[in-house]
Amino acid sequence: MSSDLEQDNSALKQRVKLLEQALQQSARIRQQFNDAQLALMESRGRYYALIQHAFDAILIIAINGDIREANPTACELFSMSDEELASLNIDQLIPGLQAEISTKKNEHPIHEFEGRRKDGSTVPLEITACVLELESNPCYAITARDITERKQADALRQQIQDELEELVAKRTSELTKLNAAVQQASEILMITSPDGTIEYLNDAFEKITGITKLEAVGEKPSILRSSHHDDAFFEKMWQTITMGNSWEGRIINKRKDGSLFPALTSISPVFDSSSDKITGYVCISQDISEQEQMEQQMRQSQKMEAVGTLTSGIAHEFNNMLAGILGNLYLIKRKAPLNEKATEQLAAAEELSLKAAQMIKQLLTFAHKDSASMKPVNLSVLLKEAYKISRVAIPESTTLEGYFSPEKLTVLGDTTQLQQILINLLKNAHDACGDKALVTVSLAPFSADASFREQHPHTTALNFAQLQVRDSGCGIPKETVAKIFEPFYTTKLAGQGTGLGLSMVYGSVQQHNGIIEVESSPGATCFNIYFPLIQEEEEAKAARGRVIEGKHEKILHVDDDKSIRDITYEILSSLNYSVVEACDGEEAVKIFFESPDAFSLVILDIVMPKLGGVEAAKAIRKLRPDLPLLFMTGYGEQQVNPDELNMQSISVISKPFTIPDLSIAIQKLLPPTNACRITRE
Repeated sequence: MSSDLEQDNSALKQRVKLLEQALQQSARIRQQFNDAQLALMESRGRYYALIQHAFDAILIIAINGDIREANPTACELFSMSDEELASLNIDQLIPGLQAEISTKKNEHPIHEFEGRRKDGSTVPLEITACVLELESNPCYAITARDITERKQADALRQQIQDELEELVAKRTSELTKLNAAVQQASEILMITSPDGTIEYLNDAFEKITGITKLEAVGEKPSILRSSHHDDAFFEKMWQTITMGNSWEGRIINKRKDGSLFPALTSISPVFDSSSDKITGYVCISQDISEQEQMEQQMRQSQKMEAVGTLTSGIAHEFNNMLAGILGNLYLIKRKAPLNEKATEQLAAAEELSLKAAQMIKQLLTFAHKDSASMKPVNLSVLLKEAYKISRVAIPESTTLEGYFSPEKLTVLGDTTQLQQILINLLKNAHDACGDKALVTVSLAPFSADASFREQHPHTTALNFAQLQVRDSGCGIPKETVAKIFEPFYTTKLAGQGTGLGLSMVYGSVQQHNGIIEVESSPGATCFNIYFPLIQEEEEAKAARGRVIEGKHEKILHVDDDKSIRDITYEILSSLNYSVVEACDGEEAVKIFFESPDAFSLVILDIVMPKLGGVEAAKAIRKLRPDLPLLFMTGYGEQQVNPDELNMQSISVISKPFTIPDLSIAIQKLLPPTNACRITRE
C-alpha cells in the first residue's frame, strides 16, 4: 500500500517538476516575445527618426505609384504637406519616375529627374529607388536629393572652364602671332642668360649674319665682334646692362664671311617678376647698312645741290660773256674781209669758246642744273674715240692698254658726258699711279645675275655695257673710298687737283641711270661702271653750220645785260629781222601792249630784275595767246619747262649758242614761209 503511495507521490512530483519547467519555459518565451516587441518598437522608432530627420527627401510609394508616406524633407522640397503628398501619384510629382523604376526593380541606379513643386516650379533631383517588402506588401522607397546648387556649381564650373579654354586659345593665338612676328621680323632678336650665353635667336639672325642658330645658341654674342670697337667699349656696355639699365647704340658687327655691317642695337635686362634679380638679357639689333647708304646718298645730294647753286650762278655770267664773244666773232667774220690766217684764228677762237661753253654745260649737268642731251649712242665707237684722244694727254711712261668689244653696245646717253667720264677716270688713274704705271681700259657687255641685282635693287635693267678702268697704283685707303666722289675732295697737293673729277664722273653716271663701283687694294684700283643697254639705233646727227635768214619779221628782244642786247641786236639784224629792245620784263610788257600785233616773236631772258621772263611771257600771252616765245638762259634749260607753262609755240635755247642754232630755233617758231633764205657761215 505504502509502496503504491510512494510511487504515486513520485509520479506527482515528477509532474509538478515538469509543470514547473513548462511554466519557466513559457515565461522565457513570453520574455523573449516582449523583448522582440520592444526591439521592434525601438527599430520602428529609429526608422521613423531616420526617415523624419533624413537630409534627403524620402517617399514610400506603392507598386502603382501612389505615395504612401513622405518625410518632412520631402514636404519642404515639394512645398506640400504630407497629406497633400499622400494624395498624389509619383508621376504627378516626378514625371517619368514610375516607368523607370518599374523596369529596374532589383537595381539601385541613380537617376536625374525634374520634380514639380506645388507652385508649378521645377527643381532638379538626384533619385535613388529600391524595393521594400513590408508585411507581404511590396513598395518602393524613393530617395530624392535637391541638386540645384550642384547644378549651378557645375554650370559655373563649365562657364569657368569655357572661359579658361577661350583665354588659353586666345593666349595661344597671341603667342603664335608673337612667335611669327618675332621670327619674321627684319631685326635680330637675341635672348641670353645672365652670363651672356645665347639662349634664343630669331630667323633674322641667320639671314643677316650667315651664322646658323645651331652654331650660335650656347655661344656668347662675341661671335659677332669685329675689331672696330675696343675692349673699353664693350666693358662699358656690359657695366651698363648688369646694373639694370638699358643700352642703345651703333655697333659694327662681323658676319660669318668676315664682312662688316652696322647695327643699331638695344640691350635690356630681364628681371624676375617677384624680385629685382636679372634673369637674362634681350637684344634687338637692326642692320642699318641700307639706311646709312641712303643717308650717305642724301649727304652727297646735298653737297651736289650746294655745288649746283654755286655753279649755276657762275655759269650764268660765263654764258653771257661767251654769248657776247661768239656773237662778235660771227659778226666779224660776216662783215669784215679776212685773209686765210685771220679766218683760221677766228675759227680757233670760236672753237675755244664753244669748248668753254660745253665745259660749263657739263658743270650744270653735273650739278643737276641742266638736262643732258640724251640720245641713243654706240658706246663702243664713242669710248674708243675718247680713248684715242686720252692717249695723247697721258705721258708715254704710263702704259695704257685698251680692250673694246666689237659688239655694238647702244646706250641712251649724252656723248660729251660719256667721253668725259672715261677721260676723267684715265686722268685720275695716271695721277694716282705716276710714271711707269699700267692703266687698263675695257668695255664689254655684261648680264646682271641674281647677286648683282641683290646688291643693286633699284636698277631694273638686265643687260649693261661694263666700262672698267684699272690701274696699278698704290690703292685707295678704306677710310677714303667713301669720300672720293664728294665735291672738292682731293688727296692731291694744293694746285694739283680741284676735287671735281670723280664727282663729275659720279654725277654723270647717275644721270645715265648707271652704276659705279670701286674696288681697291694695295697695288691696284678698279672702277667698274655699268650703263643700261637699249635697243634703239643712234640718231643721225643734225647738220651743223646752216644759217636761216628771216623776212623782216619784227622781234621783241628782252635782256637785262646791255652787252647781250647789243650783240643780239646786231646778229638778228644781220639775219634780216627787225628788232625792238627791252631791258627787263616790265618794259617789254609795256612796249608789247602799245602795238601787240606788230611782233612776230618775243625773245626773253629768264632771270631779270623787276619782272622775270616767265612772268612777262604770261602777261604777253594773255593778249596774244598764239605769239611764239623763245627763252634764252644762261642757267641751263631746266630753268623753264614749256609743259609747266601750259603754252604752245615755246622753245628754250641755252647761252652761249651758235648763230646757226639761233637762226634755226627762230625759224621753227615762226609761221612757215616760202621765201626763207639759207646761207652758210
